[in-house]
Amino acid sequence: MIEARKRALIQATVGDGDTDEISLPAQSQPSDHTMSADSTDTGNSLEKVKTFEAFSAKYMLMKEIGEGSFSIVHRAVNRMTGHVCAVKCCKISQALEEEERLLRTLSHPNVVSLEGVYERDTNLHYVVMDYLKDGDLCDQLIERQRLPEPEARRIIRQVVEGLAYLHRRCVLHRDIKPENILIHGNMVKIADFGLAKQLEQPTTMLKRSCGTLEYAAPELLCGRPYGLKSDVFSLGIVLYVLLFGAFPFSVESAAALQCMDHFPGGVDVRDMSCLSLSNVQWRTVSPLAQDALLKMLKTNDTERISAEDLLSHPWFNDVDVTSSAEELERARIEDCEALGLAELLSRGFQVVKYGYKKATTPHSTSLTINFMEESVTWTARKNAMLENAPGSSKRGRAIPLREIKEIREGHATEAFLSHKESKSVPPPELCLSIICPWRTLDLVVEVPSQREFLVRGLRRLLPISSQ
Repeated sequence: MIEARKRALIQATVGDGDTDEISLPAQSQPSDHTMSADSTDTGNSLEKVKTFEAFSAKYMLMKEIGEGSFSIVHRAVNRMTGHVCAVKCCKISQALEEEERLLRTLSHPNVVSLEGVYERDTNLHYVVMDYLKDGDLCDQLIERQRLPEPEARRIIRQVVEGLAYLHRRCVLHRDIKPENILIHGNMVKIADFGLAKQLEQPTTMLKRSCGTLEYAAPELLCGRPYGLKSDVFSLGIVLYVLLFGAFPFSVESAAALQCMDHFPGGVDVRDMSCLSLSNVQWRTVSPLAQDALLKMLKTNDTERISAEDLLSHPWFNDVDVTSSAEELERARIEDCEALGLAELLSRGFQVVKYGYKKATTPHSTSLTINFMEESVTWTARKNAMLENAPGSSKRGRAIPLREIKEIREGHATEAFLSHKESKSVPPPELCLSIICPWRTLDLVVEVPSQREFLVRGLRRLLPISSQ
């Protein structure tokens, strides 16, 4: 399984040309789920590609967190909302533009969201997406080898929710594997739509084989037309690996796949006899888990269960549903805001400081949280560059977090009220004040969303008695 992670993506073409040919079965009929409520959802309504200058104004690019064959992924912080996000930096190509176009139409808690696309120079895109702090499912498997059945069931249930949503919208992912399943606490999302295809209808079949050999459905390995249920087979392989810590085929089969650099186009070399109920490993999981696996891993795709029907499988009845997908997503967003605020305030967040004396001129200030000393510090912008210079006596002023009694919003202190007659006083939605017994720190931010996350973040840091 670990070796599979290291292998490059295989995109061998079966048939003529490089285009992904589509074949429609004779007398095909639309699925009953085609016109479901969310199939008409337009998903993320984003603007066209924006400039890199717009990216730099909105985001602070942080450290690299991943690298693929064609891209590098960084963590970044949205300066306007305080949220941490992931930024994929990749060369512009037709495939990338198709992936971006598809992601713009999708909106589901268990599918990674596209926040925006920015162009640097003429050949590089910065693609801003959801950030999930715990990495991908493959990281979990490398560390733990296998997962307990209840945990595997919880994860797979969320993937099936996302997959059923995609299939209702006639989207075929084509590369379901642990590396493309992201984790954030109890939240799970399907990622990497580089090979995904928008089908004309649920019964549309494709001919061009692509994806990752170990997780490919038999119809792809044999060069036959394939459709939405090929994703279900791939997820069945993932589930087997989660439960048993190995692929559902022999070591010899795995070795044969490792030697291939393209899809065989005629034969499935995998020996999957381990799926027999006589396999002693089956005894380590429940009968319902066995049944779900067998239905997902049917070699005949016409007999294979669909993602929509899999949602109703009794194995998922015992999944802990104390938190809905929407609640888990809200918790993830709150985590990302807390992480983002820590990043911004540990590096210095630019605000404007007001004084209660009319003679005091408002000035740009760098606001910082010193997490080691548990204090809020601020330094006039003109001094901020000198603060860490050798021999410099310039130091920021500080308020210990334990001494902060209150965070106020709007024109709620003398500093703002004394300027109220002046036309230069900023609107109340941009103002906040940090109150302690011996002073008040009055600040103005650039946009209302900054005040919102700054107030929430600071209040989270205060002692309970101050809130």
